[in-house]
Amino acid sequence: MRTTTREPSWEHEERLLDADELGYLSKNALQFSDLLHTYGLKQLGETPVPSELDELFRRWSSDTAMDKASEQAIVATLGITFGNYLCSARDMHWIEVRDKVGVTYAVRHFGPDVYAFPIDSVRKHLGLRSNDPFVDIDNAVADAISASSGPP
Repeated sequence: MRTTTREPSWEHEERLLDADELGYLSKNALQFSDLLHTYGLKQLGETPVPSELDELFRRWSSDTAMDKASEQAIVATLGITFGNYLCSARDMHWIEVRDKVGVTYAVRHFGPDVYAFPIDSVRKHLGLRSNDPFVDIDNAVADAISASSGPP
Protein backbone atom coordinates (compact mmCIF):
# COMPACT_ATOMS: atom_id res chain seq x y z
CA MET A 1 0.00 0.00 0.00
CA ARG A 2 1.46 3.34 -1.01
CA THR A 3 -0.14 6.60 0.02
CA THR A 4 0.76 10.17 -0.72
CA THR A 5 0.26 12.76 1.96
CA ARG A 6 0.32 16.47 1.28
CA GLU A 7 0.57 18.38 4.49
CA PRO A 8 1.48 22.06 4.47
CA SER A 9 4.97 21.33 5.72
CA TRP A 10 5.68 17.82 4.42
CA GLU A 11 4.81 16.22 1.10
CA HIS A 12 5.72 12.53 1.04
CA GLU A 13 4.79 9.02 -0.05
CA GLU A 14 4.71 6.05 2.26
CA ARG A 15 4.50 2.30 1.88
CA LEU A 16 3.90 -0.43 4.47
CA LEU A 17 6.83 -2.83 4.66
CA ASP A 18 6.13 -6.30 3.30
CA ALA A 19 6.75 -9.59 5.12
CA ASP A 20 10.25 -10.03 3.66
CA GLU A 21 11.32 -6.55 4.77
CA LEU A 22 9.88 -7.10 8.25
CA GLY A 23 11.71 -10.44 8.41
CA TYR A 24 14.96 -8.69 7.57
CA LEU A 25 14.36 -6.21 10.40
CA SER A 26 13.62 -9.05 12.84
CA LYS A 27 17.08 -10.57 12.23
CA ASN A 28 18.33 -7.59 14.18
CA ALA A 29 17.55 -9.39 17.45
CA LEU A 30 20.77 -11.43 17.14
CA GLN A 31 22.96 -8.33 16.90
CA PHE A 32 21.09 -6.79 19.82
CA SER A 33 21.72 -9.88 21.98
CA ASP A 34 25.42 -9.72 21.10
CA LEU A 35 25.58 -6.06 22.18
CA LEU A 36 23.85 -6.84 25.47
CA HIS A 37 26.39 -9.57 26.16
CA THR A 38 29.34 -7.38 25.16
CA TYR A 39 28.32 -4.65 27.61
CA GLY A 40 27.30 -6.95 30.46
CA LEU A 41 23.58 -6.26 30.30
CA LYS A 42 20.65 -8.64 30.56
CA GLN A 43 17.40 -8.02 28.78
CA LEU A 44 14.66 -7.68 31.38
CA GLY A 45 11.71 -8.57 29.22
CA GLU A 46 10.86 -10.08 25.87
CA THR A 47 10.91 -6.66 24.19
CA PRO A 48 13.67 -4.24 25.20
CA VAL A 49 12.37 -1.05 26.78
CA PRO A 50 13.75 2.46 26.16
CA SER A 51 15.66 2.62 29.46
CA GLU A 52 17.56 -0.57 28.50
CA LEU A 53 18.37 0.92 25.10
CA ASP A 54 19.59 4.12 26.79
CA GLU A 55 21.89 2.15 29.09
CA LEU A 56 23.30 0.15 26.20
CA PHE A 57 23.82 3.37 24.20
CA ARG A 58 25.65 4.99 27.17
CA ARG A 59 27.92 1.98 27.61
CA TRP A 60 28.74 1.83 23.90
CA SER A 61 29.36 5.62 23.83
CA SER A 62 31.86 5.41 26.68
CA ASP A 63 33.61 2.29 25.34
CA THR A 64 37.13 3.17 24.19
CA ALA A 65 37.98 -0.25 22.72
CA MET A 66 39.24 -0.18 19.14
CA ASP A 67 37.07 -3.16 18.21
CA LYS A 68 33.76 -1.89 19.58
CA ALA A 69 30.70 -2.00 17.33
CA SER A 70 30.79 0.60 14.57
CA GLU A 71 28.49 3.63 14.52
CA GLN A 72 26.71 2.11 11.53
CA ALA A 73 26.06 -1.12 13.47
CA ILE A 74 24.78 0.81 16.50
CA VAL A 75 22.49 2.97 14.36
CA ALA A 76 20.97 -0.08 12.68
CA THR A 77 20.75 -2.34 15.71
CA LEU A 78 19.42 0.16 18.25
CA GLY A 79 17.25 1.97 15.68
CA ILE A 80 15.53 -1.21 14.53
CA THR A 81 15.17 -2.51 18.09
CA PHE A 82 13.63 0.79 19.16
CA GLY A 83 11.32 0.81 16.14
CA ASN A 84 10.16 -2.71 17.02
CA TYR A 85 9.50 -1.53 20.58
CA LEU A 86 7.39 1.38 19.28
CA CYS A 87 5.44 -1.00 17.05
CA SER A 88 4.72 -3.27 19.99
CA ALA A 89 4.15 -0.73 22.76
CA ARG A 90 2.60 2.16 20.80
CA ASP A 91 0.60 0.31 18.13
CA MET A 92 2.77 1.57 15.30
CA HIS A 93 3.79 -0.05 12.00
CA TRP A 94 7.00 0.00 9.97
CA ILE A 95 6.76 2.01 6.75
CA GLU A 96 9.05 3.31 4.05
CA VAL A 97 8.86 7.08 3.63
CA ARG A 98 9.89 8.84 0.43
CA ASP A 99 10.09 12.63 0.29
CA LYS A 100 12.21 15.33 -1.36
CA VAL A 101 15.11 14.52 1.01
CA GLY A 102 15.21 10.81 0.20
CA VAL A 103 13.95 7.43 1.39
CA THR A 104 14.02 6.12 4.96
CA TYR A 105 12.26 3.73 7.31
CA ALA A 106 9.86 5.07 9.91
CA VAL A 107 7.12 3.82 12.19
CA ARG A 108 3.65 5.28 12.00
CA HIS A 109 0.64 5.16 14.27
CA PHE A 110 -2.44 4.62 12.15
CA GLY A 111 -4.91 6.03 14.63
CA PRO A 112 -3.62 9.51 15.13
CA ASP A 113 -1.18 10.52 12.42
CA VAL A 114 2.05 10.19 14.43
CA TYR A 115 5.42 9.26 12.91
CA ALA A 116 8.77 8.35 14.44
CA PHE A 117 12.07 7.77 12.67
CA PRO A 118 13.95 5.43 15.03
CA ILE A 119 16.97 4.68 12.84
CA ASP A 120 17.48 8.32 11.92
CA SER A 121 16.96 9.29 15.59
CA VAL A 122 19.84 7.07 16.72
CA ARG A 123 22.05 8.51 13.98
CA LYS A 124 21.17 12.04 15.14
CA HIS A 125 21.88 11.26 18.81
CA LEU A 126 25.36 9.87 18.13
CA GLY A 127 26.83 13.35 18.30
CA LEU A 128 24.47 14.81 20.88
CA ARG A 129 25.48 12.57 23.78
CA SER A 130 22.08 13.02 25.43
CA ASN A 131 21.53 10.89 28.51
CA ASP A 132 18.24 9.19 27.69
CA PRO A 133 17.41 9.58 24.00
CA PHE A 134 15.18 6.51 23.81
CA VAL A 135 13.14 7.36 26.91
CA ASP A 136 12.80 10.96 25.69
CA ILE A 137 11.64 9.93 22.22
CA ASP A 138 9.26 7.30 23.59
CA ASN A 139 7.70 9.89 25.91
CA ALA A 140 7.34 12.35 23.01
CA VAL A 141 5.68 9.70 20.83
CA ALA A 142 3.31 8.67 23.63
CA ASP A 143 2.42 12.32 24.26
CA ALA A 144 1.82 12.95 20.53
CA ILE A 145 -0.44 9.90 20.24
CA SER A 146 -2.35 10.92 23.35
CA ALA A 147 -2.74 14.54 22.19
CA SER A 148 -3.85 13.46 18.72
CA SER A 149 -6.36 10.97 20.06
CA GLY A 150 -8.32 13.64 21.86
CA PRO A 151 -9.72 13.52 25.39
CA PRO A 152 -10.19 10.07 26.96
